[in-house]
Amino acid sequence: MKDAIDIKALKENFNRDGFIVLRDYLSSLEVSELRDHAIPLVERLIQSRQNTDHSTNLLKSLHRHDNWLQSQLDNGRHVPLVQQLAEMELRGCSVAWFDRSDGEITGVPPHFDVLRGQGSINAGVTVWVALDLVNKNNGCLHYLRGSHKEIYPDQIFVEGVEIDAEDVSQVEVKPGDVIIHNALTLHWSGGNTSGMPRRAVSYFYRNF
Repeated sequence: MKDAIDIKALKENFNRDGFIVLRDYLSSLEVSELRDHAIPLVERLIQSRQNTDHSTNLLKSLHRHDNWLQSQLDNGRHVPLVQQLAEMELRGCSVAWFDRSDGEITGVPPHFDVLRGQGSINAGVTVWVALDLVNKNNGCLHYLRGSHKEIYPDQIFVEGVEIDAEDVSQVEVKPGDVIIHNALTLHWSGGNTSGMPRRAVSYFYRNF
């Protein structure tokens, strides 16, 4: 990241909106290193059917198969920032792979990353790292700003969300950009009609 991080401003934005976007957080070399570990691993997992998910668009627990990914989950330079944003100690739970194949017209509907239950609104944090250019044509993320502070049914997927509301942010990113969102911020993504890949890696943290 080229500019110094203003922690106070980031925390204010994170607490207000439920997410922040860090432009150029990873250098081109760091993105290449992440690709070099994640992409071959995903290809091997799909081929050997070691993953437990039904869809190859989402593969979880990559850190169990790669020590470098485990080290990034535990000690990556984003970890102190995540702890500061959440204002509590969080534990790394999973490194996941997200893909949206070209021609896949169905995206992912509005959802949370965790159930709210009776816990804190800072129950978890997701760090989403773009490996490709991601825009409205290949399934970029959308966030309902401030939704982490609202009360919704205690379920992962939420129906009846006005996806074109004024409080919705469409977040387009490029390789090396990082989105950090509260696990209780409603978010969703569209299909991919771009002819281009849409791949990302996420690090997920929980408050236990």
